[in-house]
Amino acid sequence: MIQFRSALLFLLALGACTQTNTGQQPAWMAERSEEDPRGYPNLREVPRTTIANTNTEHWAQTQQELAAAAAALRANPRGQYVPPEDPAIFVEQARSDLEAARQSHEPDAQ
Repeated sequence: MIQFRSALLFLLALGACTQTNTGQQPAWMAERSEEDPRGYPNLREVPRTTIANTNTEHWAQTQQELAAAAAALRANPRGQYVPPEDPAIFVEQARSDLEAARQSHEPDAQ
């Protein structure tokens, strides 16, 4: 009995969602069509082709250029991490820089 009710409610909901096409446009669509003389585009006229570059030689060359740029980036000495010689000096310098920045935002106490 519950399954029958569920099926009946489903069919009623499905029937409510269906729409009979009367061939007339709604008022808002007619107003918009008058505003734009080109009208709405027909989606069936959209081309199904692609303009993507599918040339394998082009992408092989692009991959080689990218690999060369990555190698140059890795070879750059500025890209290598160098730990500070003494971490305590680094921490003290960072604290003094932070305190100087904090004091630069304080109103003058005069």
